[in-house]
Amino acid sequence: MENPGHFSVEINTRCVAGLLDTDANRGAAFVALGENGEPIGFAEAALREGYVNDCDTSPVVFLERIYGERAMRGRGAGRALVDAVKA
Repeated sequence: MENPGHFSVEINTRCVAGLLDTDANRGAAFVALGENGEPIGFAEAALREGYVNDCDTSPVVFLERIYGERAMRGRGAGRALVDAVKA
């Protein structure tokens, strides 16, 4: 998978590790797989408390990051990732 953003693979790895810290239990990561089982996208979400932009309640589930391989876009993987976060 190509580098999905402005951060290095190492920084992304640390961010996901912190998000999924089992002691905090406030984050989740989801991976979309292609027809051959290869990763084609991911989404990261966290339970945020306090002020969250455009929200009147707290805590809320916040979509931190979402990415899909360019060649696989338009095939429903992004929608499936968002649905997984919402569930």
